[in-house]
Amino acid sequence: MNRHVLTAADILSFSRILLCILTAITVKQIYSGNYQLPLLFGVLAIITDIIDGPIARQFNKINNYGKIIDPAADKISLAVIILATLQYTNFPVYIIGFLLLRDICIMYFSYILFKKKAVIIQSNIWGKLNTLVMAVSVVFYISRNAPQLTEYYRFFKLVRPLLNLTMLLTLTASSGSYLHLWLTERYNCCKIPSGFFLIISIFFSVLLHYFLISSKILSSII
Repeated sequence: MNRHVLTAADILSFSRILLCILTAITVKQIYSGNYQLPLLFGVLAIITDIIDGPIARQFNKINNYGKIIDPAADKISLAVIILATLQYTNFPVYIIGFLLLRDICIMYFSYILFKKKAVIIQSNIWGKLNTLVMAVSVVFYISRNAPQLTEYYRFFKLVRPLLNLTMLLTLTASSGSYLHLWLTERYNCCKIPSGFFLIISIFFSVLLHYFLISSKILSSII
């Protein structure tokens, strides 16, 4: 069996997990006015996510391990940061539940596809966009409760519903894109255009968001 040698892109993906763990550990410092360390770790984590793909392509080091490591690092990093955020903010629980459900489905169907056809589903633009939106949202929710930013509370209150909807939109759009990709790879063809999945996903997310806002039972989690 050939041993896989870690590439620079793989190392960047692993370092992103470490940086996000350090961000989660130091995030409490923001509320005592010391934001330098969590900001530094968070920015470095985002940079590793941006440059690992281009580095792999530049040096022709794209491989199956990288296709697995990169999205896995994204999911683990995001989970660590969100769990830390939940301790200090009222980050919407329904978004976390939807994210968890999506990722479980992606991992399950990816495993089936790999077992049946030895095909690995890569991260796509919608998945990356969702990761970026979730990261921005985490920063927003953490900043919202920071004592040094209390003067912007009205702005945060105004932006919050729009940001929640954006998270839901990118979550459903990425779910639809992965579903289309899985159907295409699993059955060699998918007669339904990918744009149709995107439109249905956006329509579903708007309906779900409206339901959550209008529901008295679920209004407390928004």
